[in-house]
Amino acid sequence: MNRFSLIDAATKSTELAINLNTSKPMRQQRIAVLGLGAMGTALALTLLKTGEQLMVWNRTAAKADELRNAGATALPSLAETLDAADVVLLCLVNNEAVHSILKPHRALLQHKMVINLTNGTPGQARQLAGWVQQQNSQYLDGGIMAIPPMIGTEHAFVLYSGDEAAFKASEPFLMHFGKARFMGADAGNAALYDISLLSTMYGMMGGFIHAAALLRRSAIQATAFLPLAKAWIAAMTPSLDLLATQIDSADYQSGVTSNLAMQAAGYENLVATARELNIDPILLLPMERLLQKSLEKGYHAADLSAVIESL
Repeated sequence: MNRFSLIDAATKSTELAINLNTSKPMRQQRIAVLGLGAMGTALALTLLKTGEQLMVWNRTAAKADELRNAGATALPSLAETLDAADVVLLCLVNNEAVHSILKPHRALLQHKMVINLTNGTPGQARQLAGWVQQQNSQYLDGGIMAIPPMIGTEHAFVLYSGDEAAFKASEPFLMHFGKARFMGADAGNAALYDISLLSTMYGMMGGFIHAAALLRRSAIQATAFLPLAKAWIAAMTPSLDLLATQIDSADYQSGVTSNLAMQAAGYENLVATARELNIDPILLLPMERLLQKSLEKGYHAADLSAVIESL
């Protein structure tokens, strides 16, 4: 038996059930962070700094040394860690790893709260939620919209979906990571929003990297271009309001200032310039193909938002 008493272990599940249904928990919940990569370590350190009762585990035991020295409990095995925890918080490399460590210990998950902050797909989140619920446990899936150094700062926010009662019960310590946003009872919602936000980010970064490649041909540094790029992105950001309205209404011709036929003609020069400078236009070609498909569908007078119908 681990260092926690037999009596405490026997009453743990009862206390957790009470904790999840009252605004005044009987005692502080014991949180186990499983997975101590850069993000898992950042989450664990943040919990320690805010006074949470923390246990940690990692397949490579040495990764727990820093956290143990900072005050976390590192029990000898995963089984002991799961047995002692009220809340199991996972931050692993992928959801396959989550399944591989939890399935052999499913009996130890009874009446726990499982919070999975491992990056994955909406379908994976729903599948894991169903499996966890079969173990008579509550499940929250999360999407971390931050990099490790941002955890615990005002700039971080984390999206959650799944069991709303579990979210409300755990919100006081989840808020330590950054703003906690509940995205609904569908366990896949957090991952869906996460992937959608990352898609927006990579589109922006891909465009900047392509631009930097063009400028490098003329020995212009990316840092020199940066002020113009940031000003241009800031100026273009409000146009998302119109695109979103057009997409939701499927009315792609209201408020058009530059129609698709005009944009497609201008876009040809983006691809031509890349080839002229011997830069691979691979980041540009998908949009060129979508523009052409949209014109073939008759969206000449529409706005750029009409390309959604060709996806």
